[in-house]
Amino acid sequence: MSVINHLLLGVATVAVGAASIRLASSFVDRGLERILVAVTFFAAAITVETMALGLFGLGGTQAALVLTAVATGLLALSFLPRPEVRVGDELAGWLKEAPTAAIVAVASVIGVGMVWMGWAVWSPVVGVDGVYYHLPQMIRWIHEGTPGSDDYINYIFEVGDYPLTNAVAQTWGLGISRSMVMVSIWPTLNMTVLCLAAWVGLRRFDLSIATRVLAILAVASTPVVLMQLGGPLNDLPALSWLACGAALLVSSRDRPRLLIPAVIATGLAIGTKTIALPLGVVVLAVGLILHRRNLRPMAGPLAVGLGVFFVVGCFWYARTFIEHGSPFWPWAAAPWGDPVPPFLQTYESFLSAPRHTLAGRLDLYASFMGGAVVLLTAALALAALRADRLIRGMGALLLGLLLLWASAPSTAKAPLIDGSVSQTRYLVPVIGFAAVLIALACRGSRRFELVALGALSIALIWNLGQLFTGARPASPPEPAMIGGALAGAVIGALAAIPLRGRVPVPNPLVGGAAIAAAAALLAMPAADWVTHHSKHRANFDAGLAEYLSARDDFREGDEPIWMAPLLAGPLAGDRLQHDLKLIPPRLPCPQVARLRRDGWVILREDPLWVEAIGYSVGECLKGEAPLAVVDEFRIYRPQPKDATS
Repeated sequence: MSVINHLLLGVATVAVGAASIRLASSFVDRGLERILVAVTFFAAAITVETMALGLFGLGGTQAALVLTAVATGLLALSFLPRPEVRVGDELAGWLKEAPTAAIVAVASVIGVGMVWMGWAVWSPVVGVDGVYYHLPQMIRWIHEGTPGSDDYINYIFEVGDYPLTNAVAQTWGLGISRSMVMVSIWPTLNMTVLCLAAWVGLRRFDLSIATRVLAILAVASTPVVLMQLGGPLNDLPALSWLACGAALLVSSRDRPRLLIPAVIATGLAIGTKTIALPLGVVVLAVGLILHRRNLRPMAGPLAVGLGVFFVVGCFWYARTFIEHGSPFWPWAAAPWGDPVPPFLQTYESFLSAPRHTLAGRLDLYASFMGGAVVLLTAALALAALRADRLIRGMGALLLGLLLLWASAPSTAKAPLIDGSVSQTRYLVPVIGFAAVLIALACRGSRRFELVALGALSIALIWNLGQLFTGARPASPPEPAMIGGALAGAVIGALAAIPLRGRVPVPNPLVGGAAIAAAAALLAMPAADWVTHHSKHRANFDAGLAEYLSARDDFREGDEPIWMAPLLAGPLAGDRLQHDLKLIPPRLPCPQVARLRRDGWVILREDPLWVEAIGYSVGECLKGEAPLAVVDEFRIYRPQPKDATS
């Protein structure tokens, strides 16, 4: 069934993808802009469809998800006009006319990307946040059929009140494939969107190719960005959709209708994470000002775009505002709403304790930030030195964004659960903005161009130095990355030599079949995804995943898993067969014992959680011999009802 499930994922992807390309072609008939519009429509479509099915409890049902995707494709192909220029024809034309060096460079980058995606699938790096709340959230939605709902999966972080668009989009893939591989391949799409969007946007400002390439690579290779490539985190997706919205907005100067997908892409960014909100508001404001005279002629399509924008971007904030009185709760409260939860009140901002936060940890911050330190410093310096109103305005905005990050809760060193260093990832959109500022600051001045190229080069070298020395982040083996680049370069060189003076035009049916077949092949790594995940020992669940995935009764069973004090998403199993449920922190021990009647129980006595919230469940079942003790977690297997007292 695993191959069939992944084949169905491929079919659904082709169906929604074909509909997205057909609709995108009505906005722009060719070019990378059409690709950006298509991926925006694709992400928005699967998010809206999954949320809509969730209203009927069908958001985790494979048949409903696939049939809805196929219906989307059929409706689009039936009622939308065919594009004048097919994507395959355009690709063939580019291969025939583009310089050999450009084809080789692009193919080399694709080779590295394929190696990284393959490594992420075969050696998934989910990350702590991915383990304890991103994946559990998706697993709960699939078993309950309610993607987007607010589920109880954490004691102190009200993660159900966060923006959830990125999680819903990935749930679409998990629900169809019935495997974890979607969370390993989705970040590669985000990185691709980021790079394409940055190229499209910067190209509009007549910057040199060297400036554009260095700016893109300096951001894409930053450690806090590359860390996102292994699992279901939100910072890279937020940056990618923000860049997509900005690029489409810049492109809309001569194609006003591109404002509509620009608004939707910005909504995807805002709905993914609040870190995209400040720059997202700037993109929307600039769009409205730029097209203030064009709004009335496209009022109908724009109204539809704004509706989608609300669903994928604003719905979460509106729901949280209605339920708690503040759109940014639980981190920020309004006087008339629910207060910030007691534990979160212990968190402070970087501005409140900069020396305490940085003391003895400068090297750790530098390893997370890498070349971003150079980008931020150079951007502020260029903004101060360049006598240009736009650049100085961008510099002021950059400084404001840095201060906004520094004043955010949880950016200071915390006494109990400290994530201050990892919160540098909240700067990901700011890092991207800094690179854009550096690139734009060099326009019209050879001297400033040399300074900009130097800063971007130093940032890139720093990032690559960390990557290839193994400092951070976790990455594929260096020989594999180099081999992928060389293999891509060779294939690109061969593709640059047209066969008998012609480049074969890819057939859409053949392309769709290839995508479906590639999706079916994902069944191979999916079959042992949890075991592969357990090889990364940094996560708290690695030992649990290794032990349980080796047991036949776990692999073949489908009983729920009750855990405390944390959930571990990968324990849902390779087929997502186990539902995950969090035991309330002070549930009476007799009730904890009864949970074993229909499921696994995994408990940990943890002084940290006892101090933080008065956690007491870890004391339960001490009188019973556990199946095993792994990393201080006691594992109790399901107990038949007739065996319990």
